[in-house]
Amino acid sequence: VGREQFIRTVKAVFKETVDSELIVAEAESQLSDEQQQGLFAWLRGIQEETIAERGGSRAAAEASLESERTQSLDEFMQERRDVALAGRLLNQRIKPRAIVAWREVLQAYDRDRNIYNPPQQVKIGRIRFDTLADAEKIERMKALVAEGRTFSDIIKEFAIVDSGLWQSSDLPDDGIDGLPLSDAVKARIKGLAVDKVSEPLQQRDFTSWFTVIAIERPIARSVYDRELQLAISNQLRSIRETIERQRYLSTLRSRWVTDDIGEMEDRLIAFALDRYWR
Repeated sequence: VGREQFIRTVKAVFKETVDSELIVAEAESQLSDEQQQGLFAWLRGIQEETIAERGGSRAAAEASLESERTQSLDEFMQERRDVALAGRLLNQRIKPRAIVAWREVLQAYDRDRNIYNPPQQVKIGRIRFDTLADAEKIERMKALVAEGRTFSDIIKEFAIVDSGLWQSSDLPDDGIDGLPLSDAVKARIKGLAVDKVSEPLQQRDFTSWFTVIAIERPIARSVYDRELQLAISNQLRSIRETIERQRYLSTLRSRWVTDDIGEMEDRLIAFALDRYWR
């Protein structure tokens, strides 16, 4: 398994390297003479700023970059150049194809409507005693209920764990009737006020009391919520940009990459295994 993961990593890095080289080469081929001059001027300014920020001399900047990034100044500038070229090309080729329409935002909202409008949550509490072994507790429980004590008070009296929480689930449209509970339990909690203790449920071995601990109403988010609109739009744009980028890279690969690329990858994997995996 480790060997397979290692090979996948090598393949991924190789693909990323090839794609990067393709994008940079394509970007370079499209620069006019004026654009090349502008790029050189921009890089010269970046180099001067880098030297000034890292000691004021080329030697000091070299030492700083070597220590921090294990790069020489020339390698750092080459990286900045490649990133700028790739960014420019992708903005020209990808961004115009990744525009998200309002209709698509509405469709995405409708598709995930339940996420943005989550159902109410109901928390059911239960206190249960063994009918034979806990006879004294059952009598005490009956007395506390008769006094009108709330469920939250009673669980302290008996040191019930987890605040007496028994079940937590989405509240269906038909309310308590739609919960996956027995008819006997639903009959006792339907219409019951929050924290009020139900009538006891006598079973063969146990006697139980129930309550509605809470009904939580999560905040619903409208499609006209600007922050939500931006979040959906950004998510759709990111997905589309990824798709368009892969399409564009496939076009570049079909134009420039020969069948030798597979042989190169095989040789690289063999080398990596021989050097690092043994």
